[in-house]
Amino acid sequence: MLATLANLVLCIPLAYLLWGWAVTHSVIPTLAHRWRITLIIAAGGLLIGACSVGIANWGVKSSTWVLLDALSLSMLLLITFIGLMILGFSRHYLDGEQRQDFFQRWFLLTLTSISTLVISNHLVVSFVAWVLTSLCLHKLLLFYPERPKAQLAAHKRFILSRFADISLFIAFVLIYLDTQSFKIDAILTTYVSRETLSISAESAMVLMVFAAILKCAQLPFHGWLLQVMEAPTPVSALLHAGIVNIGGFLMMRFADGFAMAPAAQWLLLVVGTLTALTASLIMMTRISIKVMLAWSTCAQMGFMLMEVALGLYELALLHLIAHSCYKAYNFLNAGETVNTQIAYELRSPRRQYRALLWLLVPVAVVGLSLTLAYLWLPLSFKLILVTIIVAFAISVFLAEAQRFISLTTLLPALLMGALTMAVYALWHNLFAVTTANLFPLHENGILETGFVLVAFALFYGLFASLRLWPDALLSRKLYPPLYAGLYLDEWFTRQTLKWWPIKFTDGTTSTVTTDPKKECC
Repeated sequence: MLATLANLVLCIPLAYLLWGWAVTHSVIPTLAHRWRITLIIAAGGLLIGACSVGIANWGVKSSTWVLLDALSLSMLLLITFIGLMILGFSRHYLDGEQRQDFFQRWFLLTLTSISTLVISNHLVVSFVAWVLTSLCLHKLLLFYPERPKAQLAAHKRFILSRFADISLFIAFVLIYLDTQSFKIDAILTTYVSRETLSISAESAMVLMVFAAILKCAQLPFHGWLLQVMEAPTPVSALLHAGIVNIGGFLMMRFADGFAMAPAAQWLLLVVGTLTALTASLIMMTRISIKVMLAWSTCAQMGFMLMEVALGLYELALLHLIAHSCYKAYNFLNAGETVNTQIAYELRSPRRQYRALLWLLVPVAVVGLSLTLAYLWLPLSFKLILVTIIVAFAISVFLAEAQRFISLTTLLPALLMGALTMAVYALWHNLFAVTTANLFPLHENGILETGFVLVAFALFYGLFASLRLWPDALLSRKLYPPLYAGLYLDEWFTRQTLKWWPIKFTDGTTSTVTTDPKKECC
């Protein structure tokens, strides 16, 4: 049974690989027929992924090369679904482009690498798939190789990815030396049986965190994520909906070891929390829809890593899947987003003093949502903390929306907020049941949860000020540096071009400016 299931799952990356190679060497004469075959293979991959979930019944099944559990099956299903949706969109989006076969080839090879990574049970295979995912995506980022900004973004990402590769390679070597095994399930079993980690194992976890930070575009290593908009929209959708999540998957896969490494947890918690808050504030200053979505991805990845650091792994997995689907939809629907924003801005505003009333919404939302959560969930302080964070996020947007609605809609808005939290709790409960016994249980100390609570309290104060009272003195002082992204990417780009200059297609060596005023806002 296991051999049959493993072979079935391996058909997915194998089919991607074979047609990815054949699409540019195919005897099939017409481009339309090659697109049809690509879509049939993508649809077949999704079907096999769904069947694998049904056969495995979310249980843990492993062999020398393949590890199938709720995490890998969820990710495989997500990858095949997102891949099919983006390829279906790309068939029409790229109509008239000269390099459509090039796109199909490297897109399928990227899917090959990432799907191999999520089902792999071997350290060597996982590392090779990790590196190949980055290299294949690099080709897609240079779909328009003549564009200097595309070259710069790919150049910065290439350098950061190599540092991530080195960190992960050293981490895997330390793990092998510590456990004398290449099989990931055996390694995790070894860590579960131990009370504490060795120095080498804890160092490996810290190096993994560093690799995850680089891959998830955390501050100040985020600039390339904003500038890859020079690539076609399907490439942006694939990157933001799938590839950028790879760091979060890595930490969840090795959660049994990570849960016993306090230094790694603190590093991930601080970087993830600060990135989530800072990127959210910066996002509000952007004008370009796609750049706003890029900052949103940066913030969402920070929030996901914060959840991992707090030990809320099932919540992080839910966040990863929901964010991937949401962001793929937003990028593929970016044109309609512009029309929606225009319609939103043309509505007549109401008085701003009502914002104070709407900021009281979280009191009711939190009370109702926690009452509902008590019915479904074994509550912990960490879960209550995340619930409060989400509730206050809803309240700030309700406070802003009061410009366009009357007080007669207060009760429906409250009910909608409570319903949102109830659905959030229900989905969390579903993922907690699905991933039962997959992730370790550990409780953070008061310092970790206190740090997050204080950070988000300060953030919501600034957030509310910027959104609701933009003419206030504090808002006027904060807006310019936030609009400039706190100048973090400018500093990083200068250092990159200083130590690793880039030669553009015309043969010149350039220090491309990243002045935020010249950026796509």
